[in-house]
Amino acid sequence: MNRLLLMTGLLAAELAGQSGGVLTTLTNAKLEQILRGMGVEFTEKKSALIHSYTIRMKGEELELLGPGKEIRLIGVVRKAISLERVNEWNGGKHLGRAYRDARGMATIEDDLHLGGGLTQASVEAFLVRFTTTWDSFREFVLGPVSSAPGKGGKRVKTVFGEFSVVVDERKWILDTAEGGEQSFNHVNGDAYAKVISERTSVPLEVLRDAALANMKKKDPKVKIVREETRTVSGRSVLRLEMMPTIQQIPFHFVGYLYGGGSGSVQVWAFATESSYAKHVAAFSELLNGLEISDQPAPAARKADGEGLLRLGVEDWRVRFDPRKWTSTEAGDTGRFSLKHKAGDGYGLVIVERVPIPLDSFPAIALENAKKADPNAKITLQEKRKVNGLDVWFLKMEAVVKGIPLSYRGYYYGGEKGAVQLLTFTSSGLLGEYENDFLALLNSLGKGE
Repeated sequence: MNRLLLMTGLLAAELAGQSGGVLTTLTNAKLEQILRGMGVEFTEKKSALIHSYTIRMKGEELELLGPGKEIRLIGVVRKAISLERVNEWNGGKHLGRAYRDARGMATIEDDLHLGGGLTQASVEAFLVRFTTTWDSFREFVLGPVSSAPGKGGKRVKTVFGEFSVVVDERKWILDTAEGGEQSFNHVNGDAYAKVISERTSVPLEVLRDAALANMKKKDPKVKIVREETRTVSGRSVLRLEMMPTIQQIPFHFVGYLYGGGSGSVQVWAFATESSYAKHVAAFSELLNGLEISDQPAPAARKADGEGLLRLGVEDWRVRFDPRKWTSTEAGDTGRFSLKHKAGDGYGLVIVERVPIPLDSFPAIALENAKKADPNAKITLQEKRKVNGLDVWFLKMEAVVKGIPLSYRGYYYGGEKGAVQLLTFTSSGLLGEYENDFLALLNSLGKGE
């Protein structure tokens, strides 16, 4: 995202020259002008009762009723749907109204009213939004379907992890590759993409929060405007849309996020809000070109009643005193959490199958901490031998959501994977928990 300031500067002139005319009704000519400008194929249909168009967006035929003071989009999934399923959609947090048509087929529709006055950009955004609603409704009716990458593209390997993205070189040009980030420019010069990969496995909800936090650095008021799960390469990925305003210029971002055994990856495509509509097809093709070939991270096994946690890789284990610690599943593959019974001390075990060189851990740990607090720092780092294992011992300090936290952790990497054993509490309470933290850390080992 470091290039955003440059990109927004280059696009400022484009935005300054655009008119902000308000539409209170749509004529045939204006509606068709909008469709052509978006690159949407359409066929006009006239009858004595209604005026409509068949439009083709993202390879699908939809019905557009209008023009006038209101336009309506309708999509039909050619599969019968029960009233229970219709009610389930309409009762959820979904856009559009679902119903059964005269043949009992699953149908979705949405309206845009122009009575109060809307801009052309609002009309374009409505059309784009409905294609996303349509995708979600199709998946709701038919079930998740893996998206095939675009034909004739070049497979670009990510810097970290077992991921790649199929890129159509007729549309996208590789601009820069730095660290774990690969940036692309659209050949038209008004759209951009970024692929961000990391060697550490990050759960989807953490990726989501990190993506939002990073965007808030550009626009503190930004929100996630759309969030849903998609299936790509047979894996569940998180699809996010955000619309930040950066240097007074509205942008529209759409991205896929995934965390697996070999690391994590984010694929983002974005443009100014005014240019977003005409790039929807190219953005969807790029995102759906994500290929994931890693294996899921290992599941941590539950601790037994004696306080033994087997980590699921070789015979790695952590012991804990059940009189002091309560163990719970962290809810993420390869993760296990502990809570001190005194109430304010915490432990976290992160297991990964990816071999990580031992000497890489201090930099990786600090980089991860800086995502929560850019001023996070390591106050002590030293190598130790614990139960026959060579580990890094790190002390770190960070302020997270206004709360000063102190971390103590052991980091171990071997041929079969890596383990991070972290303990933390409020800095003011460290003295109460530090001995128990060290006892937990020193239990890391192999075998029974």
